[in-house]
Amino acid sequence: MRNVIIPNWKLRVDEVVLPYQSLVELLQQRIINILHRMYSISYADAYNIWMKAQLVVDNRIVKIIREIIRIDQGVKILLNRNPTISYGSILYMKVTDISFDYSMQIPLGVLNLLKADQQRSLYISNSVKITPYIAGKLSTTYKLQHN
Repeated sequence: MRNVIIPNWKLRVDEVVLPYQSLVELLQQRIINILHRMYSISYADAYNIWMKAQLVVDNRIVKIIREIIRIDQGVKILLNRNPTISYGSILYMKVTDISFDYSMQIPLGVLNLLKADQQRSLYISNSVKITPYIAGKLSTTYKLQHN
């Protein structure tokens, strides 16, 4: 699955937020099984609910995904950025939440490993305060731009 990568400075180095559509696909078998057991419906009916949830956000599916994330303490995934010949191009991450904007949110610390910072720009809104600690951690190759 391909996703648009955006940085999220609130995430830990091993955490990621995936879009609803990606999680529905990745957790297909678990979601169908949970629907079958929770609602005492056939697997065919559970599959039809899952199939419709791929097209339109279904609140039942959102609750199931969030519960899976909570119980598993994050859904474990391998995050890959082609080509996979460089160090850090495959990362073991855990999904901590769902996004609804077709974007995958990753921590700032792994942007360089995934070559996701080609322009080496970091955009920070005026509502975010940069502490001296964070400012000291930013590479000099990054240019700060305020919105």
